[in-house]
Amino acid sequence: MKILFLFLPLLWSTLLIAEEPSRTWTSKHGLTIQGVYQSVEDGTVTIKKPSGDMFKAKLDSLSSADVEYVTKISFAGPSTAKPVAPLPANPVSSIKTVKVTFVLDPNPAEPSLQEVGVSPRVRLNDRIELNVSMERRQENEVSADSAWVLESLDSISGMLKATNDAFPPLKTDGLFYFLSYTVENKSPGGSIVPAPVLLDSRNRKYYPLSAIEKNIDSYIPSGMSSADKEYLRPEFKKQYCSVYELPKETTISKFEIFPLRLTRNPLYPSWIRSGKISGKAIDLGPEPTPVATASNTTTTKADPVPEKAKVFMSCKQKTSKGTELTQRVQTRVLSYTVDLRLTKPQQKEMVIKAYFIATDPEGDGIVDVVDQQVSLQQGKSFTTAMESKPVRERSSKNENTFFTKLKGAIIQLWADGEIVDTWTSNSQWDKLAKLPDLQVKMRKTKTNDFLDEEIQNRDRRPNKHRF
Repeated sequence: MKILFLFLPLLWSTLLIAEEPSRTWTSKHGLTIQGVYQSVEDGTVTIKKPSGDMFKAKLDSLSSADVEYVTKISFAGPSTAKPVAPLPANPVSSIKTVKVTFVLDPNPAEPSLQEVGVSPRVRLNDRIELNVSMERRQENEVSADSAWVLESLDSISGMLKATNDAFPPLKTDGLFYFLSYTVENKSPGGSIVPAPVLLDSRNRKYYPLSAIEKNIDSYIPSGMSSADKEYLRPEFKKQYCSVYELPKETTISKFEIFPLRLTRNPLYPSWIRSGKISGKAIDLGPEPTPVATASNTTTTKADPVPEKAKVFMSCKQKTSKGTELTQRVQTRVLSYTVDLRLTKPQQKEMVIKAYFIATDPEGDGIVDVVDQQVSLQQGKSFTTAMESKPVRERSSKNENTFFTKLKGAIIQLWADGEIVDTWTSNSQWDKLAKLPDLQVKMRKTKTNDFLDEEIQNRDRRPNKHRF
């Protein structure tokens, strides 16, 4: 009888030393057969029927009880594989495509990777299309980079067997986590795929075992590859598996993925591991609970739609601090106070993005971008300060040298991937403030290219708040 196949997490295979007892196997559609488990390979289970005939079925077409049974006996020792983040009940209807654009400097003096705007929250099984805007091109055009789908996350405790007898089992006092994902190269050249970085609820970062275990490919399913090793050719798509080791009782919060073009700079691994750059976060937390209304109380199949935020925002300049370096050169810092008051819904996660604008011989341009995540409560006031890095200014325009002068700021308030409100210190920027891709549309000033080491050392803000 024909069994319909659906997509669920892949599970890993090993050989049994002794034959398992006979049991009843049930498909998702209620069809049953009697038989003995023989093996599982590439997601296909082999079952020996009482007649002696071999029956093959896709693992993801079987009931959850059968999947749990195969998972348990497929691994040696006290380990039990289980999904860390449950898939949605209706995977087809809940999958969404999210487009994310990064501003990327291909040859930066220091790490520089900044998301344009604020994209919507993404989760397992969402398709994330990464695009990049290269800073040092004359025209700041946006081009396709890659497409990612993080498909499943499973955990194993105790011991992980290799897929062949050439390597000993890997043992841990914590947990092994397996991330399965597909990456498509949409850039014009071949690129190494950067492995996702795992973050826990305390924002600690964990990197795949491929960084220290050169034979890690022998511990992942056949047909899948480990990232950070081989080039993915343009227009090709490939399945990857990354293995992580974490302490027990650790709560996983999210993964971060990065553009393929970042790997063309040999320094990218050290930037990622040092925390100097952050990628696009794939959230593993619970879905937000939709607010019940007359129009959705009888609807159960529609995806939850976040309630749009209504918030009062007021901004004003807080300080303008200057430090004289020479008679005609000083550094200056601009700081603005942002006051927020949420009127609906009861709670909302939002992002404040402050674009600090400077003028130079070429006109106005972005000199610094600062972003801050905030959690607002209905009716409660929230106040924070957004401060630029030190910028060197020259007091005279008559010299034949480059000069820059801080001019003001554009502040955007984001929620659910959309701009909720804006503010500008200069009315001539009002139209620019409403652009979600302001970092692409407005050029970046060149002041970073000649900042003194003395000035750079004064910028003590966390790296995540730098441009």
